[in-house]
Amino acid sequence: MKKFGWFFLVLLCLLGTACSQEKLATIHQEPSGEHQQTEEISKPVSKSLSVTPLVLPKSSFHSVIGWLDEYEVLYVIDKHDEYQLMVYNIKTGESSELLEESGSLIQADLSPSNDYLLLHNADTSTKAEVLIIQLSTLDVVWHHEIESAELMYEWNPYDESKLLFTAFEEDWSYQMWIGDYQLNKWEAIEGVPPFVHWSSQNTLVYQDETRANDDNKQGSLYEYSIDRSEDRIISNNIVAFDQFSSYRMTVKLAEEKNEALYYFENDDEIVSFVIPAADFNLPEYDYIEDDNSMISFKLSKQESNESEAMHYQLVKWDIKNQHEEVINDYLQNEPISCSPAGERCLYGYQLTSIIDANTGNVEPLILYEEDIQ
Repeated sequence: MKKFGWFFLVLLCLLGTACSQEKLATIHQEPSGEHQQTEEISKPVSKSLSVTPLVLPKSSFHSVIGWLDEYEVLYVIDKHDEYQLMVYNIKTGESSELLEESGSLIQADLSPSNDYLLLHNADTSTKAEVLIIQLSTLDVVWHHEIESAELMYEWNPYDESKLLFTAFEEDWSYQMWIGDYQLNKWEAIEGVPPFVHWSSQNTLVYQDETRANDDNKQGSLYEYSIDRSEDRIISNNIVAFDQFSSYRMTVKLAEEKNEALYYFENDDEIVSFVIPAADFNLPEYDYIEDDNSMISFKLSKQESNESEAMHYQLVKWDIKNQHEEVINDYLQNEPISCSPAGERCLYGYQLTSIIDANTGNVEPLILYEEDIQ
């Protein structure tokens, strides 16, 4: 997971924790077509599009959820008091309805295996409704209501029946629970800050700056055992982290060189990559589980004029072979979500474009009827 913007950077400072990719939504604010304006950067355009764009009225588009496979994308149509989950095939241009639900959808998220779908609904600003749907049958396998103003959740990739939920109140106090939809269990968990990742079936990892040994903003990484209710330190002086099935990623700064060092570690090896870091914020990225690679933005250049936008390369890191491949030389640092095999990535603040990871071409996934008339 790694994404929260300035609003959540303030929250992180208040809580004394560090950013990591995570799912978070504001209950009283649904996704909209508006986002912070950034300076226009030219993007390469393919002469013959390999993607058949989906054309929709702007008023009916809610969000793009993600990839079901290499060609099918799950997206949402808003129908005011109900919504439709739709499947779009980018190769054939065909769209079909998966299911229809009543209520106000805040966000939806596929499980790591794509076997389950989480729907987060909210009709008020103080309560969230969570549904877990098994995609093979479209059965609702779990339903739970959570008192919260903000809701964050984390699938357990080692046991998808378990999710970690963090519910924030308006004063930013929070509570955390583990929900198990197979056993229908709901258990509170204490002593852990928000913004965590699962590291096994029964352990969590998180960054904590409040227990750092020095006065800088770098923190330590801890692993917390749910069974024993205790933690242990596993890394120091990090600015960001993430947890994947084969590697744990930590990021450290070499400030004297204006560089960020990415470390990928497991029981057998430690692999590192270096990127430029000017006023470092973790660039957007996605990890490809199928071949243990990562697609990430990498700062290319910062203009001397502060009004000029920074531009980024999009690169692919083959972690096992310690090889870097440049996909595109000139893009904005915006969210990406890659297909299971990493052949293409959804791109943009609303994931309405597609990047071909082989050619670097950027093509529209969604076009609005109003813009092409």
